[in-house]
Amino acid sequence: PYISSKIYKPFRDTTKKAIFDLGGNDQGAKLLRQFDDFSKKDVELLLVVNIYRYETNSVHNILKLINKIEGMGGIRVTGLVNNSNLLKDTTVQNVLDGQKIIKEVSELTGLPIVYTTIWEDVDLEGNEFLGELLRLKLYLRKDWL
Repeated sequence: PYISSKIYKPFRDTTKKAIFDLGGNDQGAKLLRQFDDFSKKDVELLLVVNIYRYETNSVHNILKLINKIEGMGGIRVTGLVNNSNLLKDTTVQNVLDGQKIIKEVSELTGLPIVYTTIWEDVDLEGNEFLGELLRLKLYLRKDWL
């Protein structure tokens, strides 16, 4: 796919930081190959996991996806993000169920859980979450749901 040349700026100017959303699969990871000429020593490749999606609904599937992304992209995954959600139907238990599965992946791979994301309207009920907690605001078009 066509990508603006501006995408290379953080690789040329180390004072710049960028976040690239590559779609969460090996096909999106193909885009990483265009950065092969640049140093990737400061690159973090975080796998954002929602256990309520088919591709990441089990330890086995998450491990398989990590291998596919690393193979296709040429960059190693450096951390995990628990983004387990059911949009506005998300409960704290959904997030905790995701944490349990992702924690097992973390233990098997040595990858840290860097963040846990939770919709700001979900009551945390005194639970503890792995990684830094990021409270998210949802912006959804009503006709999509």
